[in-house]
Amino acid sequence: AYYEPNIRFLPGSEAGKITMSVSSKNAALQFRAAKKNGAGKETSLATSGKDAFEINESGDYILYSSIHDQPIHRFERPIRISKATNAFVSLKQNASTSYPGDGAFTLLNGIINTKGMMRSNEFLGFSGSDCEAILDFKSPITLREVMVHGMEQHSSWIYAPKDVEVFTSNDGVNFETVETNLVDIRKQPRNPVFAIGIGFKTRVARYLKVVVKNAGTIEAGYPGAGNKSWLFVSEVEVN
Repeated sequence: AYYEPNIRFLPGSEAGKITMSVSSKNAALQFRAAKKNGAGKETSLATSGKDAFEINESGDYILYSSIHDQPIHRFERPIRISKATNAFVSLKQNASTSYPGDGAFTLLNGIINTKGMMRSNEFLGFSGSDCEAILDFKSPITLREVMVHGMEQHSSWIYAPKDVEVFTSNDGVNFETVETNLVDIRKQPRNPVFAIGIGFKTRVARYLKVVVKNAGTIEAGYPGAGNKSWLFVSEVEVN
């Protein structure tokens, strides 16, 4: 739309930061971003370039657009910053071209999908394959928990993962299995999105491999039976 801004979340200038970049077909649009502080108060964000705003802490953020001080658009989104934010991330296998998100960075951009297919661009979608990601923190850090956010919607052949495996390494080549325990599965009533928490004994490592296992061939009696299931992942948090 002519008056609707295009908003993208990109790697920030350093670890623990992301950049909200805004553009529009309408050159007259002006943008302002702020973080909600509660009780109706806000803190404006400084720009980190033309129509770009850097975010370095979790919270609810708002983008306002206007023309000649007349409000046009209001965009609000919760952002979650974790140790994974702005780490270097690579995928063993790219997501489907039908649901590519913003590439591998989708997993670390702080955006946790809460609207399901209404915002399908916030997911990486894998048809019949696992989501296997390697995170490079650039130096060893303390690790104790991984949280995987995704979606399950059987009518669309999208199924929850059958398992999540975690590995650590200090050279990026030799990975050691982490003995994990399922912390919780949080799912909201009548909402297809979920979060799986994986806890483990504290360890220090530079690299973290997270393998979110596809459910495989859909079983008889379920929508899409006999076909490959879809795996949808929106974010990987690390603490």
